[in-house]
Amino acid sequence: MSLDLSIIPEDQLSAVHNLKGKKLKTGWLVTERVKAKPGSSGGHFSVCYLAEKDGQIGFLKAINVLTFLNDEDVDLPKAMATTLNTFNYEKEILEKCGQNGLNKISRLLDSGSENMNGFLIKNVHYLIFEKADDDVRNHINFSDKVDFAWKLRSLHNIAVGVKQLHGIEVSHQDLKPSNVFVFNKDISKIGDLGRSLSETVFGPHSKRNFAGDVRYAPPEVFNMYVLPNWKDKVFAIDCYLLGSMAAFYITGQSMTALLFKNINPNISIMGLSFEQALPYWVVAFDDALISMENELGDFQDKDLLVSAIRMLCYPDPNERGHVKNVQSKNSFNMERFVEIFNRIASKAEMKLRGI
Repeated sequence: MSLDLSIIPEDQLSAVHNLKGKKLKTGWLVTERVKAKPGSSGGHFSVCYLAEKDGQIGFLKAINVLTFLNDEDVDLPKAMATTLNTFNYEKEILEKCGQNGLNKISRLLDSGSENMNGFLIKNVHYLIFEKADDDVRNHINFSDKVDFAWKLRSLHNIAVGVKQLHGIEVSHQDLKPSNVFVFNKDISKIGDLGRSLSETVFGPHSKRNFAGDVRYAPPEVFNMYVLPNWKDKVFAIDCYLLGSMAAFYITGQSMTALLFKNINPNISIMGLSFEQALPYWVVAFDDALISMENELGDFQDKDLLVSAIRMLCYPDPNERGHVKNVQSKNSFNMERFVEIFNRIASKAEMKLRGI
């Protein structure tokens, strides 16, 4: 017998929609539900709230079991098991980040589970994070005080965060504007590790070659080309996504959007092998870099910034990474990019202050 859950309102079906006003076993009081802003991510996979404990306000993300239900074949026990696996994986990765002092990764404050009677789905698994001002997409969209120096410092913070994750053998895989959060107006931290991949912790997406948002995916994903070495495969993707953040800060678009905007419209690019498609990707990539150069105008470090993006986002993952590291066993090391973005950001900040 199949269940038609669509006829039941969500707030009656699942406890995850009814946490407001509840005092959790971990001591947090859930004060209000948070509505997702336009362009934000994660709303489909979780229900979010603000919570307070000992005068500290935290951001609570409760995993939504309904996300994992297949509309055509409702398997509630399977969906609940998937929810628990997703929760436990992200919790373990976040705890690993905390134990290793990763200060450019959004910090996990607490986690727990609740069992609330009166609902078909009564189990709630939640994570509580330090509360951010906003994600960078919304921070830029809704602020008139974001200058390019701020974006460059944010880019440096993000590069540090990627380097920190790689240092504990974790690949983010889903780095995009809605997954980078702003704290105290000036500090950017990477969040949402639910789709990350780890070489040592098995998770719900571990068998995938790419676990992130396909709208931001690098060219090799569209042609199903996979580097044979796990670390090379996943770190090359993170390199691309970091460069794509730089493209977003310059043009307002991801590198993937720019590539598809410039790709030859007469070519069915996803119907080709990667070897066949690569020349077309490279032409589109060169055009994207030209558009970024035009956007940057007379910016003092234009050449250095565009060069860094070229190395991070080059369509062939075999040649991606800093030119001094390519062909070495450390091809996707972030240290050189951290230094580049810090140098560019520092100069822009000094110029802004008139120094």
